[in-house]
Amino acid sequence: MGKLSGIRVVDLTVFLPGPMMTVMMADQGAEVIKIETADGDPSRTMEPFEAGQSVWFRNLNRGKKSIVLDLKSEDGKARLWQLIDSADVFIEGFRPGVMKRLGFDYETVSARNPAIVYCSISAFGQEGALAHHPAHDMAVQALSGFLSVNDGPDGTPVVPGVAASDMAAGLTALSATLMALIDRQRTGKGDYIDCAMFDSLLPWCVHTVGGAIAGGAAPVSAKQRSLGGAAFYQVYETSDGKHVVLGGRETKFVEALLNA
Repeated sequence: MGKLSGIRVVDLTVFLPGPMMTVMMADQGAEVIKIETADGDPSRTMEPFEAGQSVWFRNLNRGKKSIVLDLKSEDGKARLWQLIDSADVFIEGFRPGVMKRLGFDYETVSARNPAIVYCSISAFGQEGALAHHPAHDMAVQALSGFLSVNDGPDGTPVVPGVAASDMAAGLTALSATLMALIDRQRTGKGDYIDCAMFDSLLPWCVHTVGGAIAGGAAPVSAKQRSLGGAAFYQVYETSDGKHVVLGGRETKFVEALLNA
């Protein structure tokens, strides 16, 4: 029996951040009910496919139960309310304001189910100058400054190999939701979580932006020991056209390599 057995999750998210969060809950025994439109989660159509299924979709939605609902119809809304009545967690990834227009904002949902933990995941949060701007991972990485240190030898930023802001948001939303569920055991009341991809990613640079936080210049990867500025924490091309990675930063590892 999983650690989250008995927890019911209503999931209105698509693509990566929300589904990554809820698949981890499903893996731990939670009952995750995925709400999709008639067209389905867009990742269902993303290549590559295996046995007729998108590998992306399958990896992030295993163990979930999918239900097709039209949330603009009265029947669809009524069915969603039925699910909410018995839910522990409600997660949505729409642009700010959409859930209120549909009639499922936190105030309305919590008035009917005070114990529910309601989580919203968006690019920039529910309030602020950028709140109503949609953005995928790379745009958030660019605005947060991460692309400036995700660069090649000539200093030109490159497309990141990891959807870091998506993943950071999924992990942040998960940890906040679990903490809210723990607190609910004490108070009997749920909570609201406003999880922004932008805000979730910023702490991931804590080890590289010390100088900037102290009032200095922004980090430059070629001068950062964790980002390519250290000889023994670096990638080197070998004579056969392949590459070797040196991952030793502490003196003892450097000495061990040089004395090998």
